[in-house]
Amino acid sequence: MVGRKYVIYNRVSTDEQAERGYSLEAMIEKCCCYIESQENSTLVKTYVDKGFSGILLPSKRPALNQLL
Repeated sequence: MVGRKYVIYNRVSTDEQAERGYSLEAMIEKCCCYIESQENSTLVKTYVDKGFSGILLPSKRPALNQLL
């Protein structure tokens, strides 16, 4: 069986989101738990854009641009 490969793209654009439990670390941990729960799965890489609005085009968000 061929395993699944995952990447995580993560961003938090405001301090308020981080204060409400949507911190980068918390989101990455949830993603990692999901990946670990899947058979034959591998986390390839995590991409993080800290403090970048989702309204920005991918070319203005370095980690998303790298992922694409």
